[in-house]
Amino acid sequence: MNSKYTHMVPGKDLEIHIPPLPIALVAGVITYSAFPIFVVMDLYGTFFQLTFFNLLKIPSIKRSEYIRLDRYKLEKLTVFQKFNCLYCGYANGIVAYFKAVVNQMETYSCAIKHKRNSKAALHQKDFYEYEEFQVPAGN
Repeated sequence: MNSKYTHMVPGKDLEIHIPPLPIALVAGVITYSAFPIFVVMDLYGTFFQLTFFNLLKIPSIKRSEYIRLDRYKLEKLTVFQKFNCLYCGYANGIVAYFKAVVNQMETYSCAIKHKRNSKAALHQKDFYEYEEFQVPAGN
């Protein structure tokens, strides 16, 4: 195996290039600089539900169903890997939670599919078809 590569995920055969330390530090700063954004998303998603959802009697999304912080408990990980696992679990969980909140808002506010499908619109499978709200030409 080339020494420039290491298996990051056992059994998955995923190889990642290990950059020189200065590049790794820049990548780390970029990665972790997003943390305040995730915290704001977390706080605002919760605030949004407490206000908007309660006012309109929309069912709430359970935050705890989206955030999983368990991989850091794995004994074979280094302290650095455990920290990264905490960060990724929180970041991915918050993004999924925030998306679920916004999807719930869309479901109760505008249940019409977009003209073109996207991977982000899986929750719209039971929405009304776009064409149903199109005014026929000449009217």
